[in-house]
Amino acid sequence: MQTRPTTRTGTVKIHPSRGITVNGLHYWHDCMRGAQVAGQTVPVRYEPYDMGVAYAYIGGQWLECVAESGTSRASTCGLGVMPFPRSGSNWSKSANTSANRRQRMEQTEAFNCINQGAL
Repeated sequence: MQTRPTTRTGTVKIHPSRGITVNGLHYWHDCMRGAQVAGQTVPVRYEPYDMGVAYAYIGGQWLECVAESGTSRASTCGLGVMPFPRSGSNWSKSANTSANRRQRMEQTEAFNCINQGAL
């Protein structure tokens, strides 16, 4: 666990309804509902190759926290980052429409899942 990267501060505050926020993504574990952990600041680590998973040190143990829907392991197949350029790149304007972007993402995700044996 100690070899996984952490945030700039190394700790995060637990919010009782949102969980923890690591690098701009919200992560959740069921134990975060408890009043005894709400508001605590805890050490945190994240999985560098799977943005759907982060770890929080709560109650003397590292707990695996799952990202909110849209960034889970199932949606990323453990890849972490989709291989698409940010806006403002040299792609044509028509290629940047949401429908085209979504279709490219789904095709790439399916291709990567097949290559990893997930499908």
